[in-house]
Amino acid sequence: MLGNGHGILSFVLLLVVLSLLGCDDPVSLRSEWRTQPIIIDGNGTDWPETYQFFEKESKVLISVMNDRDNIYVRLLLRSKATQMMFLRAGFVTWIDDSGGSKKNFGVQFPLPKQNDMQRELADHKPRNSMQDVLEDSRHTLSVLKGPQGNRLVHTISMNEAAELGIYTCLGLESGYLVYELQVPYNASASDKTVGIGFETGELERPAAKKRPGGGDEMARGRGGQSRGGKGQRPSNNSPPEPFEMWATVQLADLP
Repeated sequence: MLGNGHGILSFVLLLVVLSLLGCDDPVSLRSEWRTQPIIIDGNGTDWPETYQFFEKESKVLISVMNDRDNIYVRLLLRSKATQMMFLRAGFVTWIDDSGGSKKNFGVQFPLPKQNDMQRELADHKPRNSMQDVLEDSRHTLSVLKGPQGNRLVHTISMNEAAELGIYTCLGLESGYLVYELQVPYNASASDKTVGIGFETGELERPAAKKRPGGGDEMARGRGGQSRGGKGQRPSNNSPPEPFEMWATVQLADLP
């Protein structure tokens, strides 16, 4: 009996380890063939109503389509925290033509806004409404080429991006932040899969304000009691966690 108990326990532990190892594996998606023109304008009405994947933690809906020359990506972001990360920390969509998860080519849009926020505060001209942020984001994007440590980052205008076949836009629709991207691809004839990665930047934690008599406002609550600890909510000043995931996408063939 003791031996059987150890065997069952070992089996359960093995399942737990395997589940933990698989939690960061790429999601498998199947692209749809583009049957109608998709206008990259931040309006998702020209997309099919269905979507391929729902990321539960960040509440992001993901759709992918393709034709012979381009991949089309649409994200619908419902969570306000994820929207803030997306707009303030910047967002990169990585495309790996080999079907893996190499970060050798990416489109960064929108660009990080932390420097803009600091400048707005200094100039006393805040532009914090959603419409202001969307409008400010529509002028430039960055193309990232090469591996980490030897990567070239080209920040270009939307007109210059269009000459490369890259189109992207943000919009609002029924409380969702809509992200659209069109990017050329070169999938191999034998293995029509691409790796697509999604990654926000990180927001810096606001600097603590010193209180008279020592301590800081972020670390102490009313009456000088320390905040945080196991089972307690993090401070409201803590930025949301970055969003990152990879998908292995099977491209669709001409119907």
